[in-house]
Amino acid sequence: MPLSAVLLPLFAQVFLTFALLLFRGGPSFNQRIDPQNRAPSGLLQFGGSTQNGFELPFMFYLLVLLVILAKKDDFTFVVMEWIFVALRFVNGFLQTRYPPGRHPLHFHIAGLVVLFAMWAIFAYKVLMTATL
Repeated sequence: MPLSAVLLPLFAQVFLTFALLLFRGGPSFNQRIDPQNRAPSGLLQFGGSTQNGFELPFMFYLLVLLVILAKKDDFTFVVMEWIFVALRFVNGFLQTRYPPGRHPLHFHIAGLVVLFAMWAIFAYKVLMTATL
């Protein structure tokens, strides 16, 4: 696979992460801190999406780097990359639209399953081609 085909989904994920970071500050401009020391709900909502935006994607970034270095990229990997990134975009959108803790987790779990499958396939390819 061309390197650009493997890296394009990674760039899309990086764009999403930066977009959530930049967009996160929006609600705080219009809201005040609660006198009881609670953060405004909008700030919590975007803060949660930002934290979530670094958990699974970190493992995704690492996997893409390892796949490139090991030269184990193929069409299936690129398709799975795009599926993962699409699920992250939907999950990020839902997290910024629902109250904290109330957004549906289906897309987050689906992204987790796709990422786990990508890691499993990569591990299988590496272990099956390794010379002992």
